[in-house]
Amino acid sequence: MKGIHRLSLVLYIIAGAFAAGLLIFCVKYAAEGWRWVSFPSNRHIYSNGRVISSGDILDQDGDMLLGWENGARAYGKTQSIRLGTLHILGDRDGNIIGVQRAYMDVLSGYNPLTGLYPLTGEARGGDIYLTLDDYVCGEAARALDGRAGAIGLYNYKTGEILCVTSSPSFDPASDIVIDISEPAYEGVYINRLISAAYPPGSTFKMVTAAAALENGVDPETWQYECTGQSEYDGGIITCPRAHGRQNLTRAMVNSCNCAFAALTHEIGARALTEQAQRLGLTAGGSIERLDVAPGSFDVNGADGAQLGWAGVGQYTDLVTPFHMMLAMGGVANGGIMVGAKIIGDIHSPLGINVNPRLFAPSSKRVMSEKTALALTVMLKACVDLNYGQSGFGGLTVCAKTGTAQVGGGKSAHAWLAGFALDEDCPLAFVVLIEHGGAGSEAAVPAARRVLTAAAASVRSGGQ
Repeated sequence: MKGIHRLSLVLYIIAGAFAAGLLIFCVKYAAEGWRWVSFPSNRHIYSNGRVISSGDILDQDGDMLLGWENGARAYGKTQSIRLGTLHILGDRDGNIIGVQRAYMDVLSGYNPLTGLYPLTGEARGGDIYLTLDDYVCGEAARALDGRAGAIGLYNYKTGEILCVTSSPSFDPASDIVIDISEPAYEGVYINRLISAAYPPGSTFKMVTAAAALENGVDPETWQYECTGQSEYDGGIITCPRAHGRQNLTRAMVNSCNCAFAALTHEIGARALTEQAQRLGLTAGGSIERLDVAPGSFDVNGADGAQLGWAGVGQYTDLVTPFHMMLAMGGVANGGIMVGAKIIGDIHSPLGINVNPRLFAPSSKRVMSEKTALALTVMLKACVDLNYGQSGFGGLTVCAKTGTAQVGGGKSAHAWLAGFALDEDCPLAFVVLIEHGGAGSEAAVPAARRVLTAAAASVRSGGQ
């Protein structure tokens, strides 16, 4: 009898383990089945690593970005559009992980019940409408003109991304053979907007100013006398010239390194670190299924000069252009950062929109409304007094340039990050040009071109 009880117990354990395993499998299948189907070894979707066929990827206006027409691969209508959208779409060989690979389950027509086989009708994948504007992406590619760098643009009210452009790029419609050992194609498979972090240079002064304002510093009564350099333990902070006595707003306009180093020491490393974290500059993340690289702000053990340079956007500071764009959007939106999105409508193989826009994207408060307003005044003054409001497509722009030193005898990285105040064009943007030199000389002209295109497209309802 005892033997029967033991045998029964063993059977119960086996049955329980089987049921638990089956439950785990079902849960994993429901959650991860799309990943299994999208794996590059699936010969129903890929041949020699390349996509056999799929649904279409279109921009917000329904313009073709990547898909199939008459049984042949179809791409954007102009070379500049193809260059400007390559890194967000991905290439045909899978070297760039973009929407094409990340959403292959949708494009292949997969669903958890029938797999890749449709319930009715001809086998066909679903179509994805991105929030991108193909015309703006094409103008961004033209603005970069083959220079290594990135340009991003998004609506800071809705979170919709209009432009994700990285360079160097290549035309996926051509039969060009990419040799990554050639200088022209160095890092060609990297999406520099979301997958690369850079020293932010003086664009980071917005973060330092935000931390100061959040900790009670008054931008008009705070004063600093710049003599052109200031000494700290471990080194000297320098400015290109002596700026004299200035308040915080004027220090931002002057991009005074000495003033912002002093401000950093005044508020302390902890306050600055917390503000960088609130803005998401040090975190990784994702745009839907696309991974975004983390940044870095680590001042542990930094001496006086090192801490000062960290507050200026140098030392070991690293930021992705994507995160800097979102941070500027948070300032523009009264201190509330709206999460970014790039996937719009998704039409199933049966033509049903299975991704209706019922919910607003996630958002979080990253600073007080008072702080955001004060920063807006500062950043608008930077544009008004340094390079003027003309040439931005009629937009009222608030922005900060950056000239990030990289050492090794190489030219600095050129930055411009900011936003437009216009109600009908609530756009935050970032321009980064690797080794482009001064931000005012390299990044500002590129931003003028892209914002002019964006304003024209938004106000006309799309090109």
